[in-house]
Amino acid sequence: MSEQQKQTNIWLAVLISALILAVVVIWRVAIYKSASPIHTGNEHKHSFQSNQLRPNLNKIISKARTWGPAYTSWIGKTAPDFTLTDIDGIEFSLSDFRAKVILLDFFDTSCSPCLEEIPHLKTLHEEFDEDLVIISISVSPSFDTVEKLQQFRQEHEINWIVARDTIGIFDEYNVQYIPTLVIIDQEGYMQRRHVGLTGESVLQQEIYEIIPEFGTWAVIIFVFLTLTVATLAHKRRSLLRKIQ
Repeated sequence: MSEQQKQTNIWLAVLISALILAVVVIWRVAIYKSASPIHTGNEHKHSFQSNQLRPNLNKIISKARTWGPAYTSWIGKTAPDFTLTDIDGIEFSLSDFRAKVILLDFFDTSCSPCLEEIPHLKTLHEEFDEDLVIISISVSPSFDTVEKLQQFRQEHEINWIVARDTIGIFDEYNVQYIPTLVIIDQEGYMQRRHVGLTGESVLQQEIYEIIPEFGTWAVIIFVFLTLTVATLAHKRRSLLRKIQ
């Protein structure tokens, strides 16, 4: 075998390896950015039982400057700020987490869909780490005591903020069913809202759109591999011309 043929075989092997790597990367990106929900929001809705948890229409209208009228989209509206004390006794405000994406999870411990949502929240917490702040807020503070929520956190291995809604935040966010999830961007604007059990793939894609660098890296890798494959293919054609 001539030296030129050996070089051609080497370049061909590299080309095939690059193509395989490109396929693997594209496949992984496709999985992470899949938008197929595990459940739709209408499959599992848990209505509040207490009359005091039903938002008053006048209060909703009074929040029009924040939310906008009920018949218009609230996307892009400023998220109402609030201050709570978590179940460890630490006081925090929503505005403390400005510059990070925030996921508010309105729930209570007796809500079955809320329990089913926890694994999806865990996946998001592991994937986005410090770029995403998850705050689970129980809308039943009289039922979900601090001790009960501490036990709940331990049983379900929750490692994000858990707090009780002792000041009526559910009213500020017009929460009528649980779980209700609200995604807030780095500048404090509400970008997405889901009512009912929501799959992690749906939430992942929406967070990717808000944190562009996560999706940007996948694009950079794809472009790099494409250019590499094109360069190798060009060199292979040049070697074949010399052999001929």
